Amino acid sequence: MYMATGDTIEEVMANIKEAIELYLETLSEEEIKEATSKEILTTTLEVQVA
Repeated sequence: MYMATGDTIEEVMANIKEAIELYLETLSEEEIKEATSKEILTTTLEVQVA
């Protein structure tokens, strides 16, 4: 499981972006092609808090 933390949502998003960039730097060209050729599903979810 992966997670990112921060004091604000902006900081969390910046940390996620940095983590992805650092991870991509470790991949070979072939691994990058494979990872970026997959279909990506995005969604949002709202949760009611008491």
